[in-house]
Amino acid sequence: MSALWNQRNQLVLLTLALFLTAIFIGASQNTANAQTLPFLISPYFGTETVTNPWSAAHQGIDFGMSYERVLSAADGSISQVAWYNNNSWCHQNPSDNTCGYGLYVYVQHSNGYVTRYAHLSTAAFGLGTFGTSVLSGQILGTSGNTGWSTGPHLHFEVRDSNGVSVNPASLWKDGQWATPSRPIPGPPDSSETVVDDIFVNTSSFSKGSGGESLNPCNGNCGGWTWANTGYGNGRFYTLADGGGTIDQWAKWQPTTLPTYNGIYEVFVYVPDNNATSWQAPYKIVHADGTSTAVVDQYGLFNQWVSIGTYRMNANSYVSTYDATGENSNQHCSGGWCQLGVDAIKFVRHATYAPDVRYGSGWTSTVTLRNNGGGYSKTNVNFLKSDGALVCQAATPFLGARQSISYYCPNTSVATVIVDGSEDLSVVVENIYDSGGRYLAAAYPGETAPATTVYVPFFLKKWPTLNSQWRQTSELMIQNTGSQSAGVTVTIYDSWDSDSGSASQSYTIPAGGRQSVPATDFSQNWDYGGFLAAARVSTTSGQPLAVVVNTLTGLVFLST
Repeated sequence: MSALWNQRNQLVLLTLALFLTAIFIGASQNTANAQTLPFLISPYFGTETVTNPWSAAHQGIDFGMSYERVLSAADGSISQVAWYNNNSWCHQNPSDNTCGYGLYVYVQHSNGYVTRYAHLSTAAFGLGTFGTSVLSGQILGTSGNTGWSTGPHLHFEVRDSNGVSVNPASLWKDGQWATPSRPIPGPPDSSETVVDDIFVNTSSFSKGSGGESLNPCNGNCGGWTWANTGYGNGRFYTLADGGGTIDQWAKWQPTTLPTYNGIYEVFVYVPDNNATSWQAPYKIVHADGTSTAVVDQYGLFNQWVSIGTYRMNANSYVSTYDATGENSNQHCSGGWCQLGVDAIKFVRHATYAPDVRYGSGWTSTVTLRNNGGGYSKTNVNFLKSDGALVCQAATPFLGARQSISYYCPNTSVATVIVDGSEDLSVVVENIYDSGGRYLAAAYPGETAPATTVYVPFFLKKWPTLNSQWRQTSELMIQNTGSQSAGVTVTIYDSWDSDSGSASQSYTIPAGGRQSVPATDFSQNWDYGGFLAAARVSTTSGQPLAVVVNTLTGLVFLST
């Protein structure tokens, strides 16, 4: 693996700033909370409606969030993940005021404050979690309608070090709650992989009984029952178990995840029947270890819900099991607690830059900026033209509105894929050190690769009288999918958008890149045979990211 160089001074300064901040907060922890500077960000992406403001009678803020992602409002550690009143009455009569917060998460912050997130439908941590660190902007779970609630929403609350409720508005650093001055953008959803439960086990989905990962079996077997409705017209279910021993288990492991790390948000699909567990456990095995999450299946009906964002690769998977902590005849509707099993969705948060160069006079610098409100986990993966990894970097965190740059000193580098748990801007600067050539690039399809990409400007050359500007265009096409793609490039005369004047076909491996220079096409185009547009398409179903480069050189002619 080649060495990867970055702007280390930026990381040193960022780390030093965070260290000094921690010292300041620690030194101030015993002072009055009223002296604390605003430190909270929005616990949501974008903007939300305040449905019930803070008051002495309602000591929190309600946001009208209907099964949406809930974010940590500041750095801290998990102090509680629990049900407010975990008994059969509250699970079957949630409108009772004794049912309180329902499923909730508490986060302890270093300045003495605690933030509370209530009425959740999922938590990205297992019940009873304590001490796990979280970053500002990290997904804590999904809002919902649990506990004493009249509809899906998020109840957000702040308590000081004495346990006294505080109006969060005075501690929020980005403006007003409902209309933040800097709304937090969600990370880009560049691609998604759905792994559905199916009747016969495969390498992507399997189930069994007799202990986790033991005795895999097909169809109605080992305590599992198949039903013909759900995502993809099918689902499995089994009885929940109040004991701690795992018997029935199910596992989802996508075959499309790369060997190198990417950042994926994991969503669970909950069907409308035979999914009555209030605390269905999920285990997520990822590049940084193993995490757990909990889902209130009973309160969900044919819905996708988030259980967090993780750094994942080809060895990662998600599993669930029957040891939910509920007895089959307790807590659940109709007297039976059932664990429902359906689809899992893996959504990658990535940006693709299909043209990166090093050597022969070229150097490419990749610069990232975190546009989000919290820290971003970030991966930068430099690939060869065949999709193989050549350089990589994993930034533990990139602070809100911080930037950092990287380059890969390897002559085989061709593309870069940047993953982030927050919204990131990515700029690739390609520099040629001599010869009077300059590069201009457009990046359609970076954050949302498509099977058809239109390129409006494609040049073969452009002469003048006493000197000659030699301009030529080059397409860089990256197959961002997991399978090989047959790709066709069609050239269109600039005045005729109905029919192509020429086409060429290429085969691009998974994750690989194909360079298509204008000289591949011998036909004449408009303006004396020089100007055209291009369409890049595939019938292979693999999404494509496309860059068009225009190289310019000034050559003086002798007279």
